Amino acid sequence: MIKYVVFGVVIIALFAGWNLLQKQSLVNKPQLQQNQQGYQEESGRYGMKQPFYNKDGISLQHYWPGDGSFSNEETEILLFNDSNSNLQVKSFDLTYSVEDKTYPQKSGTWEKFPSKTSWDRIEYINISSQYYKGELLSLTPGQKGKLHWHMQFGPNPLDGKQIVKIQLTLLKNGQTINIDEQFNRGSGTVMSKGNH
Repeated sequence: MIKYVVFGVVIIALFAGWNLLQKQSLVNKPQLQQNQQGYQEESGRYGMKQPFYNKDGISLQHYWPGDGSFSNEETEILLFNDSNSNLQVKSFDLTYSVEDKTYPQKSGTWEKFPSKTSWDRIEYINISSQYYKGELLSLTPGQKGKLHWHMQFGPNPLDGKQIVKIQLTLLKNGQTINIDEQFNRGSGTVMSKGNH
């Protein structure tokens, strides 16, 4: 009988410790604030975030530096084409500022994947301004794409209010879709690492 009581106490203690660790990890997460209508929650696995744009089978997600497994210099937009038509990215621009100072991009890539759940890359294009030659960035129905950037924040960590401005022009069925969004983050550390 005593063995069962001890076993029960140990199980309860382990469960309480696990709950405490879970609560502590939530407390230690940086506060993320985004001020547009399509508020993105900081939840779910990478690729499962609440989209900031979700219309006519097209959805877009934005990731801050430090989100998930991202380094403190990476930022990204994921695009999902769940429509029945081809989708083309005609133009893209991302501006990043910390405490009202704008920082340049040091590299950027476009990557394409065969489906929403697959991470088997089928296309890779350098979209840095010095290398991008206007290659077609397109998604057929069901495909996923990502616009990924490394920012040049400098050698010292920066912490403070961050603003990302995103301008995208998409083409679907001959119609132009203009997306102009701004996201704010109240705090979070950013820092460049070695060249890519």
